[in-house]
Amino acid sequence: FAPSLNTAMNFEQAMARVGAVSGSTGEIFDALTNQAKDLGATTQFSASQVASAQESLARAGFQANGTLAENNEIIAAMPGLLSMAAAEGMELGAAADIASSAIRGFGLDASEAGRVADVLAKTSAASNTSIASLGESLKYVAPYAKAVGVDIEQTNAMLGIMANAGIKGTSAGNALKAAFVRLSEEPTRTAKALNELGVKAKTSTGDLRPLPELMKELADKTKDMGKAERLGILNKIFGSVAGGGMLAIMDGVANGSLPELETALYGASGAAKEMADRMNATAQGAMLQLESASEGLRIAIGNHLLPIFTWGTLKLAAFKGWLTKLIEAHPILTKAVISLTAALTALVGGTLLFVGALKLVSGFIKVWPMLRLAARLALTNIRTEAFSSMSALKVMGGPVMWLIGIA
Repeated sequence: FAPSLNTAMNFEQAMARVGAVSGSTGEIFDALTNQAKDLGATTQFSASQVASAQESLARAGFQANGTLAENNEIIAAMPGLLSMAAAEGMELGAAADIASSAIRGFGLDASEAGRVADVLAKTSAASNTSIASLGESLKYVAPYAKAVGVDIEQTNAMLGIMANAGIKGTSAGNALKAAFVRLSEEPTRTAKALNELGVKAKTSTGDLRPLPELMKELADKTKDMGKAERLGILNKIFGSVAGGGMLAIMDGVANGSLPELETALYGASGAAKEMADRMNATAQGAMLQLESASEGLRIAIGNHLLPIFTWGTLKLAAFKGWLTKLIEAHPILTKAVISLTAALTALVGGTLLFVGALKLVSGFIKVWPMLRLAARLALTNIRTEAFSSMSALKVMGGPVMWLIGIA
């Protein structure tokens, strides 16, 4: 029961953090708890991991205002978030951070977490990048893309094309952000370069033209230029930060890879779940699901033990508190207990020492006959060796004296 109790305690604490951050109570909190248990029992992620992801969404500002998904942003976002994490093989907390940033950045509803997961998973599978890298890019560009009317599918298509050219993560996000800013503000250098090419970045109503459409026109206008001259024109229009990325997008428009990827992303519905299911249809995936289900079993058992354990712990804490107050109120009692303990310790130590001495004497008495016999044998050997040495000296004495006389 100890592992079950420990697991249930950890899950209870994780859900307590979810409740504290989200402010959910009563039936709403119960709905979040039940979702964590259900997803933990049926997916490769444990209930504790789901609770941690719920906390991440709550910290990102996702609301928990109802017991149903349509009224509870956290509950609505979780299924898509789990599919994305499983498809990429990434930690659930990291997936929650990426999904929440993208949803908020593009101004989407939490119920569209599945759409976000599908687009990111499909982009990762169809280009030379990862969901983590795309998430890093979106931190910088998503609010600006939303401001100029570019949706998540178009944005990720351009990020994917830049990734194929080796421009990823922060670099790709800043490049696309810089392009949107330059085209929106049209500083003198940008306006002059566009005018020279006869290209307009905005519509008659002041909206930014779709970037792929604009890049296609720029590609047509610069097709007869040398590579260096064309890059110089792009740097004038977009700035040096975005120039390389816009060149990659221009090439993607020219060879058809950008519109192809964009079309795939608009049709990416269900991509994350399909990829997750394939990742889970392995022996390792089965083991992960077994571990999650096992944790669910331990939580179910531990939940029945928690009330008793909690009651006993509180009683023990109360007793210790009472004992502390008693000691503080009667210090003489503490001194008496300490003195008595020291005396008992000394008495026990002395007794053990005495018993040890008795054992040593008893052992010595038991081996005394053997020691006496050994001593007798040793003395006999010494005496025999001494007599032998004296005899040898007597035998050698005559020749030695004769040699001394000759000398």
